[in-house]
This record gives sequence, structure tokens and C-alpha cells, in this order.
Amino acid sequence: MTAASTAPQVEALARRCSLTLIQPDRWPWYAGEPPVTVAGATVIRLPIFLPGKHHLHVYRRGLRDVIERSQPDLFYFDQEPWSLSTQQAVRAAARLPCAIVGYTWQNLMKRYPPPFEALERWVHRRTRMIIAGNEEAAEILRRRGYEGLIRVIPQFGVDTAAFRPAASTRADLRLPPDGVLVGFVGRLVPEKGLATVVEAVARVPGIRLALAGAGPEEGALREQARRLGVTDRVHFLGGFPSDRVPYVMRALDALVLPSRTTSRWKEQFGRVLIEAMATGVPVVGSSSAEIPRVIGNAGLVFEEGDVEDCAGALRVLLDPVWRGELASRASARVAEHYTTERIAERYWEAFEEAVKRET
Repeated sequence: MTAASTAPQVEALARRCSLTLIQPDRWPWYAGEPPVTVAGATVIRLPIFLPGKHHLHVYRRGLRDVIERSQPDLFYFDQEPWSLSTQQAVRAAARLPCAIVGYTWQNLMKRYPPPFEALERWVHRRTRMIIAGNEEAAEILRRRGYEGLIRVIPQFGVDTAAFRPAASTRADLRLPPDGVLVGFVGRLVPEKGLATVVEAVARVPGIRLALAGAGPEEGALREQARRLGVTDRVHFLGGFPSDRVPYVMRALDALVLPSRTTSRWKEQFGRVLIEAMATGVPVVGSSSAEIPRVIGNAGLVFEEGDVEDCAGALRVLLDPVWRGELASRASARVAEHYTTERIAERYWEAFEEAVKRET
């Protein structure tokens, strides 16, 4: 796990065992963020080739030595099974008498070019359990021939010490005080379906939209807002580091995640949903892949790409009573399923099972 926001979850695991965490020494996406520190764990950062390339990077030196010195009962890799660094790490761990557990998000059936499918099969044969980030990923694992144990657990929970209800930051962000403020937090890219929301906002007077993020779609979204006559109701806030996301969430009356499935991608989880829910912010999401399962009965779901269906969900948000009801449901759902403590507990149960099956 690389992002600082995963640290509380890893700390919860470190309270249960002796934990060594191996990370790349640099990663472009997190260059502006402080290094991860994990209370109770040993964090080792090793040099890599191809930083920023999720499935192509490999460790330049030291990985095998660290794994062998650790003498783990269980080795867990947090990359797709077909990634080069996974193969490198599993090759080292397989020399030891330990259970090997992996992770996958992949919820589309894809054909990988040589040598990646062969690498995946090699890793599968040496992996006792793979944790799937969503139900579709578990189905894909079986279709790809994996015969080991599968458990479905989100990769991360939400840190409720950081994401919690607090005073509104709307004025601090210099956003107008009138109207219901619906926000999006994330990359401004086509697959996030933001054009659907901008058009829906144009159909629902009384709704404002705040876009917190940057990306290649920004210019097109600005032009769309201008063409639809809603530039005064669509606000571009720019990007924020991950530790500032709670600050942004507290400005919102609701959060929207309008993702659209493509031939090469569909929503694997929707982390901002549980972050908003923990902050006491109602959520609206499209029907793309895992979003409805994450929301459950704690928010509103519209058909992905359907502008009028999205507009209908936004109209519901105009009612403060409904917003309050959805916020209450959201808080309860996070407490039951998605806190860092609950996710860490589920990981620990899976790890114990894998070790017992190995002995």
C-alpha cells in the first residue's frame, strides 16, 4: 500500500503481528505527499526501475534479502498477479516456508500480451489465497483458472478520525452560499462520466456542482458548462493532495460519482464514496460495476450515462429531509462495513485462514 491514507489500516494490522512493509523508494503520483509512516511496522523503501508503471516496475536490488531476513509466516503482494514486481517478489517468497497471499482489482476479462499471461499462471500456482477487491474480480479470477482460495474484501477502509462530520468549509473554498452543492473528487477524465452530471445540473435549478480535481477533461467540461449556460453553477476547484480531501468533503451537501463503463475499464470500488459517507455527506453514484454494491441502501443510484436519471437523483437532493436521511444511512453503512478497523479485521481473518491452510 503506497498512499498515506492507507496507513491507519496497516497500523491496525501491525497491532496483531510483526509487520514488514516493502515499498518503492519513489513514485511520481505521490511525489508531493509525505512518506508513509506506520506505527508498529518496519517500513523499508527499495529502489526500483520504471517508477510510476504499476505493472512494469521492478525492484533494482534488495527485495529478496529483505524477504529472507523477515522470515515471514505469510507474504502478501499488493499488485496484480501478472505484474512484474509480483513475479519478482513471489519468486523470492516461494523459497521460504510461508503462505503467499495476493490481491486483484481486475474486474474485466482481458487477454494479456506475452509474457504476462504466463507470469500470471506461474504466480497463481504459488499463491495460497487471492483477495479480490470486488465480486466481479472474484469471478474473473475463476475464469482465468485460479484454483486457490478467494476472499472478497475492499483494498482499504476509511479512516474515521480524518473523515468525520465537522463544520462546513464551503465559505473557506469561496463557494457561493446558495443552492445545494454537489461535488466530485477525483481525476477529470472521460471514464468518470462528468459530462453526464454537468448536463444534469443544467436541468435542475438549485443545484451547484464543485469539481475537485484536475485532468485532461477539464477544458471540455468548461466548454460544456459555458454552452449549457451553467458556468455560474459549475465550480472548478483544482486538485488537492489526499490529506486535504476531508476538508473538501465538508464543503459538500452531497457527493456524486458518475463513472461510465468502457471496453477497458469500469469502476472497481469508488473510494470517495465511503470517504463522503463517513464525513456525513450523502452520495449519488452511477450503476457502473461496484458502485451500487458500495452504496447499498445508503444513497442514490442512477443508470450510467443517463442524464435524466441523474437529474432525477439530483432533484431528490433538493429536499433537506431526504439529504438528512441519506446521511444517516451512509454513516451507519460505513460503521458496519468500511472503517479501517473493520477492513483490517477482515484481512486478518483471511491471513489467518491462509496460514492455517498452509500448515
